[in-house]
Amino acid sequence: MRFDNFYEEQIKDSIRVKEATVESCRMALKDSIELIVGSFRNRGKLLICGNGGSAADAQHLAAELVVRLSHKVQRPGLPAIALPT
Repeated sequence: MRFDNFYEEQIKDSIRVKEATVESCRMALKDSIELIVGSFRNRGKLLICGNGGSAADAQHLAAELVVRLSHKVQRPGLPAIALPT
């Protein structure tokens, strides 16, 4: 692989991995979403954990749910806590 194609190939590889993940985890993702939505509807909250870089991901996800980081999303904040914080 030549260097000038390196980044393009990395992005394409990332897309392939994400598409394979969606296909192989479709039911688990659907079940997870239903559990989280059910928790919110029953006045529960989402606890998110992570270690290292995943701790930062947990904080980011919690922030996305608690506040609206986009003016395109019109909804109240959702109860989520990033445990690493």
